Amino acid sequence: MIILHTGKDSYGVFESGDWLVVWYGWPLYKGRSVTEDILKDCAENLADGDVRSFFRDWYGHFQAVVYSRKDHELVVAADKISTHPVYYTDGGSYVAVSPETLSFCALAKYGWQPGIRKGAIYEYLASGHLWGDGTFWNEVFRLGPGQYVYANGAGIACRFYWQATYNPSDESEERLKEKLAEAIERDVATLPPGKGLLTLSGGADSRSLLCFLDALKVPFGAVSYNFGDAQTASDASVGEYYAKKLGADHFFYDADLTDTTRLIDDIHRAIAATGGECDTVASQDAFLGTRFYQELSRRYDYILRGDEAWGGRMPAGNLDLVFLDSHLYTLREFPQPERILLAEAFAEGADYLRRQQNRYARECPSSAREMDDLREYIFWRHRSPRLLQTMAYFRRMYLPQFAPFLFEHTLDAIAVTPSSLRTNKSLFMEMNRDRFPEFFRDPNAPNPLMTEGTRFDRIYRDPYIQALIRDALIQDPPASLRRLLDPEKTRDFVDSILTEEGSRIRAQNRSYNLLRIFRNIADKSPGISARLECMLVCSGVVKYPYLNSKYLFRMLVLALALREHEAVIPGEVSAGAEASAPGLLPEIGLGHSGGVSGKSFAHVEAQRQ
Repeated sequence: MIILHTGKDSYGVFESGDWLVVWYGWPLYKGRSVTEDILKDCAENLADGDVRSFFRDWYGHFQAVVYSRKDHELVVAADKISTHPVYYTDGGSYVAVSPETLSFCALAKYGWQPGIRKGAIYEYLASGHLWGDGTFWNEVFRLGPGQYVYANGAGIACRFYWQATYNPSDESEERLKEKLAEAIERDVATLPPGKGLLTLSGGADSRSLLCFLDALKVPFGAVSYNFGDAQTASDASVGEYYAKKLGADHFFYDADLTDTTRLIDDIHRAIAATGGECDTVASQDAFLGTRFYQELSRRYDYILRGDEAWGGRMPAGNLDLVFLDSHLYTLREFPQPERILLAEAFAEGADYLRRQQNRYARECPSSAREMDDLREYIFWRHRSPRLLQTMAYFRRMYLPQFAPFLFEHTLDAIAVTPSSLRTNKSLFMEMNRDRFPEFFRDPNAPNPLMTEGTRFDRIYRDPYIQALIRDALIQDPPASLRRLLDPEKTRDFVDSILTEEGSRIRAQNRSYNLLRIFRNIADKSPGISARLECMLVCSGVVKYPYLNSKYLFRMLVLALALREHEAVIPGEVSAGAEASAPGLLPEIGLGHSGGVSGKSFAHVEAQRQ
C-alpha cells in the first residue's frame, strides 16, 4: 500500500513487508522529493531492519512514524533540525506521542498526573524558551533534532540517528564557496511545486535566499512586516528596500494593534498550539495575527524562510562564550531576573542553569575538535530547534513552511567548512558578496534601529492588556511561578513598566540601539570583541541592556503557559529537577562511549566552577 498526498499539507503512508511508515511534511530521501519509485527504494533500505541508517538518508522537514507488526516495535523520528515538533510520554502500559504538548491533558481523564518542572521556569526566564528535551512537565519530553524514540514491550529509549558534527576540509576558501553555492542551488531546486512566499527581513539569510530564488527562477512573492513597533527604520524596511531593488513581487504588512481583543485571543492561540515553550511565537506571530496567515494561505502555497542552524556571531574561546553566543544564559547576564525573583530562587536558578550548561558540554560528541564546534553543536541542539520548531508549527496551521538552508546539501557543505569560516557566517557572507554584490556590498541600505518605542510599549497603555498582565503576574500567578517570584519586587517591576513615561522608554531604547551599533563595529574584530564582551558580562561588570518592556512580555507568556500546564495538576506542584529523557544515549552511532571531546571540555568546565 502506498498513499501520497502532495498538496499544501503533504503526507504519506506506505507498507513494506512487516513495516508500516507514516510521515508528514516534506521529506527528501537521498536528496530527492518522495515519489512512489523512491518509496520502493526506501522499502529496500528498511528491509535490513536498521532504522537508524534508514533515517540518516532522510532530510528536509518532516516527522515520521515506523511500526513493525512482527516485533510490535514503534519508532518515531524528528528530522535533522527538528522542524516538526514531536513530544512523548511513557505511561507505563502505553506510550503517547503528539505534536502538541497540551494535547497530553487528555490523559488526565485516565489518571495521568504530571508535575511542573521547576528547571523549565528558570530556562524560560533566562532564554525565552525551554532548553534540552524537557517540557514544562516532568513526564513529557521533546524529540530533539536528529533523534528517534524507540518503544517496545520492554520499555522506551531515545537515540540519535544524526548529529551536527564537523569534519573540516582542507580545500581552498574559493572552492568551499563554490561548493556552498552549489549546495544551496540543489536544495532550492527541491522545493515543492507552487508559489512560495519569502518572509524578507533584509537580514543576510533572507536576502541571500531572495537572490537564489530569483536566479533559479523559482515562483515566489515576498513579504516584509512590522510587528507593530514604532520605528523610523526597521528590519522590514530593509527587506522592502532589497525587494524593490530586485523588482520582486512584494508587499509590506504592518500589524494592527488597535484591536486588543484580537491580540489577546491570538496570544492564547499561540500558547495553545505550541505549549508556550518559546515566547517568540506570542511576541511575533500573534501580533501579526491569525487573519494575516489565513490571507496568505489563499494567495500562496507555502512559506519560505532563510533560517539556519549554524554560524555563531563570535569565536568561542571558552565555555562562557559558547553559551553566550547560543543565548543559553544563567540569569546573571541581564538585570531583570534579579529584580523579580526571590533571592534564594535567583541563586538556585543560576546554579541550575550553570549545571545544565556543563551537562550539555559533556554531551557533545567526541568528534568536536574545537570550542567553535561545541558552540555550533549547542546552537543546533538547544537553541535553533526551540525557536524554529515552535514558530514553524504555528505557521503550519495555515501554510507549510520550508527553509532550504536547512536541507541536505547545504548542511553537508557546512559540515566540511572550517570553524573559522563558519564563525560570523564568514564563508556564507563572502559567497554572497561574490555572487550578489549589488545586494551584499550596498552602502545605501537602511539601518534598522529602534528610535521611538516597541510594540510592547504601545500595547501596555491599553487597560485590557494591563489587566491581563496584573492578573497573570500579581493577582493570581500560577502556583509554580508564584513560589519563585518576590511579590513586592514583581509588583514594583510591573508597575514601573506599565506606568513608564515616554522619555524613559526612549532612553532605554537608545541604550539598546547603542548595543546594536557596538556589535556592528565590534564584528570587524570578532575575536577581540567576543572576549571583551564575555569578560565584562560574565564578571558582572556590565549586563546586557535587555528591554524591560520585552522582558515583561516574556513573563506574561510564561505565566499563561504555566496556567495551561497546571490545569491538570491536582494539589501541589512537584519540585521539578533537571530534565533527563529516559534512556537518552547521545553517543549512539558516533563511535564513542560518551564523555568529552578531544580538547577536554571537562578541563575547561572545571575551571568554570
